[in-house]
Amino acid sequence: MSPSHFSTYILGLYLLMSNEFVTTLTELKAIAAAAIMGFNNIPKNGYNMPAAIGIAATL
Repeated sequence: MSPSHFSTYILGLYLLMSNEFVTTLTELKAIAAAAIMGFNNIPKNGYNMPAAIGIAATL
C-alpha cells in the first residue's frame, strides 16, 4: 500500500470512528432522558397511580 493510500485509509477510519462516537453519544442522551422521565413514579397532582403499568393485552 502506498503512503498516499495508507494515509487516506487512516483518515477514513478516523472519520468513521468519530462519526460512530457522535451517534453513540446522541443515542445515550436520548436513552438517559427517557430513563429519567420514567424514573419519576410520583403521580402528578390530580392523577392516581395506576394499578399496573404495561401493555393491557399482556396484563
